[in-house]
Amino acid sequence: MAESMSGAAVVVNNAGKAYGIITRTDIIEHIAKKKEAALLSSAAEVMKNGVIAVEPGIQAELAYAVMDANMISRVPVIKNGVIEGIVTHRGITNLWKESYDILKSDHNELKQKMSYDYLTGLYNKEYMELELKKWFELCLKDKINLALILADIDNFKGINDTYGHDCGDHILASVALFIKNGIRSMDVPGRFGGDEFMIICPLCDGNTARRTADMIRKNIEKWDVKYGPAPVAVGISCGIASLTPGTFEYKDLLKLADNCLYEAKRKGKNRVCYTAGLGFVLKNKP
Repeated sequence: MAESMSGAAVVVNNAGKAYGIITRTDIIEHIAKKKEAALLSSAAEVMKNGVIAVEPGIQAELAYAVMDANMISRVPVIKNGVIEGIVTHRGITNLWKESYDILKSDHNELKQKMSYDYLTGLYNKEYMELELKKWFELCLKDKINLALILADIDNFKGINDTYGHDCGDHILASVALFIKNGIRSMDVPGRFGGDEFMIICPLCDGNTARRTADMIRKNIEKWDVKYGPAPVAVGISCGIASLTPGTFEYKDLLKLADNCLYEAKRKGKNRVCYTAGLGFVLKNKP
């Protein structure tokens, strides 16, 4: 017991069958009673209890309860009177901790996967709204720049109708890649709808966001899309808004960017429109 730092030990016979259990308390009480003669006593003379044991098939939770009820930290596993092993209080606790850690890891992985759009690999709409709200409140509080880009693929329904949804999916995934390759590491890109994308640009003013959006637009315009025998013309329209004294909620910023996107579409598509004060500034296709 001293070597294993346990409070009890199982007494077995020569055949390995469990005979009983002896505890530290049993030994102390026996020495107090027998004095020097106690040193010559056998384990069988000292022990007061029969075997407290569990069977191999018992659930860990029940084995834990057996130990708690008898105030012991380990219990033998016995089958047909023969000890097959031992289960400890700490062993079960560690097992539960490992199971909890695995479940927590699986939950975090699932939560992370639920934040992404499976087709484009960008964040999904729910995540983007939470991020926009977070960045808006932070930038408004600290009076720092924040810009928002909304981008929409031009004539996407016609592309789907003409070339099929496989082609449409290919274009969505490719546009997402253009976006990822065209922004800063701190920018947050997401798919905000069917063919609509959002880019949150912290520490960025409207003009810088406009240049970023226009560079992405030009790269997509130059993209030589081959899907079947005929080339596919792909363009995007972008609306941009930046944090100004007149924006009090993140939805105000979203509405401004959406209005600019609508203006870019109305003016002929494949162009960038952004807010400047209370009006619009239109960046026409060169």
